[in-house]
Amino acid sequence: MQPPLRPFRRAQWRGAFTLLEILVVLALIGLLAGVTVTGVGRMLNPGPDSPVQAFWHAANAARRHALREETEVRLSFDKAGSQLLAVAHDGAELPAFAVPEGTDIVFIPGLIPGTSAISGSNRTVSNLFDGALSTGAAPLDYISFYPDGTCSLFRVQIQLGGGGTFGSTGGTTIQVDPWTCTPMLTSQNTGEGG
Repeated sequence: MQPPLRPFRRAQWRGAFTLLEILVVLALIGLLAGVTVTGVGRMLNPGPDSPVQAFWHAANAARRHALREETEVRLSFDKAGSQLLAVAHDGAELPAFAVPEGTDIVFIPGLIPGTSAISGSNRTVSNLFDGALSTGAAPLDYISFYPDGTCSLFRVQIQLGGGGTFGSTGGTTIQVDPWTCTPMLTSQNTGEGG
């Protein structure tokens, strides 16, 4: 005699994971951990700034310190150390801002709007300061940020890679507004003729 037919039953699920499922989960955890560690590493050490970014970070830090401590802060460039240095009038030193090796930063007297004249290919600059006309203004040793939030009238020339004249090897010149200590708009920036 034959045994009675049993109804068809599915195999019971035992609640275990297959080896493939475990490997996929481990791979995803490893991927997420790698992305997180890399992101946190970049956030803690963002890498070197461009010379222009380093200048603006240093200028903003100097201005903030001048406002907060109600003292004059002088910002200068140390070419040998490739860094921007800020020193308060009371002698306090602010953190230095590094720039890429071979960068040259020069502070020169600013141009009073409507009084500058740039001539020919040698780009000599004539400027009116305190009623006197100066040509090819001498570089400044430092620029000042004052307790009222203003700064000295200056331009900053940033040369990448050293050597040559400014503008010939990746240089840039920024005119800084003495009232807001931010870049001044020029006719080149606004698209106006002039």
